[in-house]
Amino acid sequence: VSLPAGVTSVFPITVSLSINSASDLSLLAGSPAIDPVVVIPAGSNFGSFSVTASSNSDQPAHILVDGSSVSFTVNQGVITVINKKVDVGLGVSVNHDGLNDCLVIRNIERYPDNRVDVVDRHGVTVYSTKIYDNVDRVFCGISNVDSSAYRLPSGPYYYVVKLIDKTQDPNNTREETFYSNFEIKAPQ
Repeated sequence: VSLPAGVTSVFPITVSLSINSASDLSLLAGSPAIDPVVVIPAGSNFGSFSVTASSNSDQPAHILVDGSSVSFTVNQGVITVINKKVDVGLGVSVNHDGLNDCLVIRNIERYPDNRVDVVDRHGVTVYSTKIYDNVDRVFCGISNVDSSAYRLPSGPYYYVVKLIDKTQDPNNTREETFYSNFEIKAPQ
């Protein structure tokens, strides 16, 4: 929720949130959850809130969010929910600033039966692990396939995520594969 560019308030502004009844929730796996209020702090022009929803459909679902405040008029917002089992970051910047230092694969913890490979532009696997978890088993720009680990140079790389989804059926053995490219930006 934000105020117009350049506008701030000297007092905090509370906005009540609700899901509009015109939202088509039929594509969702369950009822969405939304924070009931968001506060725009004094001296700021925006406030953040969370919506939790999941989809089992290949079609995007749209949730209409209404807001109300005694201080100002709130325009309706739209949140689009897509069915993505995993969502992989677009890059790794190994500069130790705490942002994108490692390849984050959102939702991977839901699928512990997984394998992640990182391949360089020549098709050579430079990193490989099973049970990738974004914590102990995480790619941070260092090769792990040779006997000596080394920092990888800047450039394009490709990830391959293979997983078996046992969230709906614990006996499932069908492997799913997700892949795309990402960029490593190594320190100079």
